[in-house]
Parts: sequence; structure tokens; C-alpha cells
Amino acid sequence: MADDDDVEEDDESDDEGREDGGSKKKLILIAAGVVLLLVVGGGVTALLTGSLLGVGGDTEQEVDTAELLAKPIYYQLPEIMVDLKSGRCRAPFLKLGIQVGVAKPEDVELLQEVEPLIVDKLKIHLRSLERQDLVGREGAEKLRFDIITILNHVARPLTMRHVLFKEFLLQ
Repeated sequence: MADDDDVEEDDESDDEGREDGGSKKKLILIAAGVVLLLVVGGGVTALLTGSLLGVGGDTEQEVDTAELLAKPIYYQLPEIMVDLKSGRCRAPFLKLGIQVGVAKPEDVELLQEVEPLIVDKLKIHLRSLERQDLVGREGAEKLRFDIITILNHVARPLTMRHVLFKEFLLQ
């Protein structure tokens, strides 16, 4: 019977060893998971903020950052007046004065070159809108987004800063 007692004690000590070993394995797995999460999270953050783009000694990223911090140059587009889409005989109209903020003087030259095309695209887009599409803050912000999209499409290498409404008359 003494042998049976020794066997039971050995079983208990093996259980304790397994619990310690199991908890050590869990601790190692948790630590490895945390380290992996930090590495992946740091990499994603660096990629999204653009930190990894300058790794190869490329100084163009530094120039772009300096341009973003520079004071924008504003270019006044010609005043635009269009009739809005309507099912009535007397259609509402929109009178719009727009200033475009760009980063470099070369961008102003590019805007001047493609200005007739920009005005044409803007007029076509505005004539497809209805009055209720432009009412309120949401309408104005959507129009601002649409104008930026049109400008980026027409003047492709343009460094767009922002669009300001100098005049926004909706009747």
C-alpha cells in the first residue's frame, strides 16, 4: 500500500508541474501576442503617417511636407451662374464664386491653362443638381467635395489644398 501512496503523491506533483508549465506557456503566448500586436500596429501607423516613405533617402517626402506647411496660394475662378435642374418653367439659379487654394505657383499656371475646361465641367455638374441638393451645410459641403473631385480630375498633377466659397447665392 505504501507504493499506492507514493503513486498518488507522484500524480499530484505531476499535476502541479503541468499547471505551472501550462501557465508559463500561456504567459509566453500572451507576451508573444502583445509583441506581435505592437509590431504590426506600429508598422501600420508608420505606413499610414508616411514615415516609411522616406526610408530610402528620398527627400521628396520632406519637400511635400514643407509644401503642406507653406501658406496656400489662392486662385480665383471666374464667377459661375447656372440654372439648376427643375421641372418648373422658372428654374432656380446658383451664383457661385470659388477660390482654389494650391501649394505651388506652378499649380496656379496649370489652373489658368485648364480654366475653360474646369468652368465647363463645373457648369455641367451644377446644371444636373436640384435646389434641394444644395440647401444647408450638407449641400454646401457635398458641393465642395464635388468641386475638388472635378478639379483633381481635370488638372491631374494639381496639388489641391482646399476650395473656398467666396459667393454662394442660391435662389
